[in-house]
Amino acid sequence: KEAQDSILNQTLSDFEFIIIDDGSTDSTPVILRSFSDTRIKLITHPTNQGIVSSLNEGIIASKGRYIARMDSDDISVSNRLELQIQFLENNPDYGLCAGNIVTIDEQNKVISSPWWKHNNLPIAWSLVWNNVIPHPTVMLRASTIPALAYRESFLSEDYDLWLRMLKSSKIVRLDDVHIKYRLHPAKIGSPTSNRKSMAAA
Repeated sequence: KEAQDSILNQTLSDFEFIIIDDGSTDSTPVILRSFSDTRIKLITHPTNQGIVSSLNEGIIASKGRYIARMDSDDISVSNRLELQIQFLENNPDYGLCAGNIVTIDEQNKVISSPWWKHNNLPIAWSLVWNNVIPHPTVMLRASTIPALAYRESFLSEDYDLWLRMLKSSKIVRLDDVHIKYRLHPAKIGSPTSNRKSMAAA
């Protein structure tokens, strides 16, 4: 619910909100049905299809010029979408805009400082050595996404996509915190490669 609220209460309000319930077995369906916002487009899988299939389905379903991604247990700061769209509108040669993160615990207490202090090194150079883009923070320009967006890879599906996008467009990692990234015992993955079930566009 907190994840959904953080999208529905963004300072920018003109968007479609695609939520993919990928075969959840907890109270997720009940929570999703409690929202009646007309911007929500809910896609439900009776069984788990996996992160790559779900991400690609969300992209295909999206009608927007930009596609933002988020996970089901994180929180977007209130002006995240506004900041990212503003950057992409003003910088048409960039295909991906990512933001900074802080980590929170199960009670929403901030337990870390921002992931990085300043964006000094060129992202293209940094990506040669490591995946430095936090997946839940990205906003993609739809026109620059490859025909096969996410794919199974020996790299994580997000890292693989960033490297392919670099061939035709620029990538930026802003210093502003865009996501409160939740850490808890059930979480799988890391800020750069995780396996949760919500995508926002």
